[in-house]
Amino acid sequence: MERGASYSLRFSIVSDRFDYSHYSLLATVEAIFNLGTFGRNDTSATPMSGLFRGGIP
Repeated sequence: MERGASYSLRFSIVSDRFDYSHYSLLATVEAIFNLGTFGRNDTSATPMSGLFRGGIP
């Protein structure tokens, strides 16, 4: 039996000064894919850019 590739993931705990919600997740996806906003609640949400190295592209 042949074994598949082995992957090692390294996780780190990130601290940020913002409180995120599901609207923050939506705002993050919108920012990554340059989608604009889908509604009024995500326009005021803070994208989770502090959780990504180098910010959101």
